[in-house]
Amino acid sequence: MAFAFWKNSIKITQNIYQSSMINCQTDSVRYIFFQSCLFRARKSTRERKLKLLKKRKAQKAAQELRRGPVVPYFKRKIKNFNEDVSKKTDDSNLEVCPDNVWLTNMFKFRNFSFAEAMNAIRESHHPTLYNEPNFPIHAYVELDMSTDKKTKFYDNFSNVVSVNYPFKHNENRSILVFCKLRNQLDAAIEAGATLAGGIDIITAIKRGKITLPDFEFIIAHPNIMTEMIVIRGLLKNKFPSIEKGTLNNDLVGMIKNFKTGIKYESKKDEFNPQYGYVNVQLGFLDMPIEHLEDNLRLILANIKINKPKRLKNLENYKFMKRCFLTTQLHKEKLLISLEDYMEPEEVTDSDDEDDEASAIR
Repeated sequence: MAFAFWKNSIKITQNIYQSSMINCQTDSVRYIFFQSCLFRARKSTRERKLKLLKKRKAQKAAQELRRGPVVPYFKRKIKNFNEDVSKKTDDSNLEVCPDNVWLTNMFKFRNFSFAEAMNAIRESHHPTLYNEPNFPIHAYVELDMSTDKKTKFYDNFSNVVSVNYPFKHNENRSILVFCKLRNQLDAAIEAGATLAGGIDIITAIKRGKITLPDFEFIIAHPNIMTEMIVIRGLLKNKFPSIEKGTLNNDLVGMIKNFKTGIKYESKKDEFNPQYGYVNVQLGFLDMPIEHLEDNLRLILANIKINKPKRLKNLENYKFMKRCFLTTQLHKEKLLISLEDYMEPEEVTDSDDEDDEASAIR
């Protein structure tokens, strides 16, 4: 009986073992099958999450570009000492100082005459102080770059002013001249033009053999304007015009003006695009005051030509706000009155002036 019981128990154990093996095989097969499905699902999920991660990184980079990098908390207290701020200075809410010595950030700017400002700057650059008696003197002109729309502002502009009292600016200015006649080409080269030519130059520009950014100024004679129409799209803002002083019969005179004239360029504030400025050199401190003042008068008159037109929605608009005399040796700025050099500005809202300007261009 014991042997029979032991034999039956062995059979029962074998049956249980075989059934368990079948279940294990079945489970293993199912496990392998489900693994392939889960693997494909995770791959698509990873791809979706990877796309989402790239999108979030792009959004974060764009946000940092607009707002600037994130400053840690322990560095925020000293942030204002090194960060860039707007160049605009507003003293409309300040009072006039009754004394002759004051802090410039606590009182309004005092108006000086040109001679008084020049004498004050010469005193600070005297050999007993800075020892720079012939240092370059600059005019800092503040501009209002507003337009009829609050979100749009006037574009930057640049020009060269022909002055009666030029000085050495130590700049190598490249000039491209367009003309037809042979004697005009020879005269342009002798006057200092970098390159002069006619239809051959126009053809080379169309084929890309001449790169226009290599030339700072482009002037032309009226007899070749009809042939230059084909490259007007390539020249863009450098296309010669009477208003810009780059189209005239006197090529030698234009080349001389661009070689010896005073070059200026307007810039918009990075933090306040409504505020623009022109920082231009008038000459040197050892030049006569009358010569420097005459250069300033011609520069201001040329800047006024670039005043935006048809500003109907702006009341009491002034393109040029203030003018300072300064040097790059220190941050001191002496305010001079613009009314002494400019006529009162009027807001132009008629279409006739625009039609005349477009006809001239």
